[in-house]
Amino acid sequence: MVARHAEPVTQMLKDESRRIKGFTDDLIASKLMAMGVLPGSVVRIIRRAPMDGGYYLQINGQNIALRVKEAESIIVD
Repeated sequence: MVARHAEPVTQMLKDESRRIKGFTDDLIASKLMAMGVLPGSVVRIIRRAPMDGGYYLQINGQNIALRVKEAESIIVD
């Protein structure tokens, strides 16, 4: 088994599941947490829009579309 280090959710592969460790931007974090995106939640990339258009994620069973900047602020373990 390969040990992983904390990295942005944007570095994950499609259909890979990981846990949210934290956020890099406090303003974006507060908006995401209000939507139920919390540290410890399981996140999975469902699909990525072409030409850096954004990410479609599943977080604890809830599907959410995020801009690239918002997705980059989510740090996973």
